[in-house]
Amino acid sequence: MRSRKTNGGVKRLRDRLSLIGAALLFIVVGGAGFVLADNFHIGLIWVQLAWVSVGFFAIVGWDYRIQFRSMSFIFFFVAWLVINLLTFVLVKSHFGWLYWLAAAFVELFFFYATASWLFGLRPPSRRGD
Repeated sequence: MRSRKTNGGVKRLRDRLSLIGAALLFIVVGGAGFVLADNFHIGLIWVQLAWVSVGFFAIVGWDYRIQFRSMSFIFFFVAWLVINLLTFVLVKSHFGWLYWLAAAFVELFFFYATASWLFGLRPPSRRGD
């Protein structure tokens, strides 16, 4: 008869290996983006924009994944993604990374407030829901 502690240890090991694998995949894909940009003489800002948009979708889009069945919400999300990218480019190019972090906080506040106002959606209370 197996004990529960053994299964918990296997799960913990599997979780840690998955986390390490995801980190290595992130490094390889991210590095490949910058190598390809260098090889094809593409500005690095485009690679950064791609990562910012992926991050925006992963962080904010995941919270409202059920809402992507609605075309009006899809249009709203895409429009806000464009606003997010413009904010990134303008603030980063004129002020730098530190100010962009503050601008991103303000911009995400307005995103959640607008989503609440237009669609009646509440911001997620915590991760994992």
